Amino acid sequence: MEEAISSGKEGALLRIAVSPGARCDCLSGYDEWRRAIRVSVRERAQGGRANAAVEALLGELLGARAAIVSGHAGRQKVVAVDLTPDELVMRLRELLSITA
Repeated sequence: MEEAISSGKEGALLRIAVSPGARCDCLSGYDEWRRAIRVSVRERAQGGRANAAVEALLGELLGARAAIVSGHAGRQKVVAVDLTPDELVMRLRELLSITA
């Protein structure tokens, strides 16, 4: 899972793979092939609604500001999170119930 996280200018960068139009707003695991956290949101990918839902969901679950910095038009995205990479790893492990 650590492969999905890198250091940014003001915090951590998180690679995600988004599934819009899903049945829930949730983190659904780690995609080893894409080296990204899988994020599902109910909103459809129209007019930026799914992107806004992703930012809101990650902000709420991680307890920190989250903003998409690349991949606005695709399913593979990079999100800046106002946490250190180590803090982000710890929070994601808790959320996904992953042990070291």
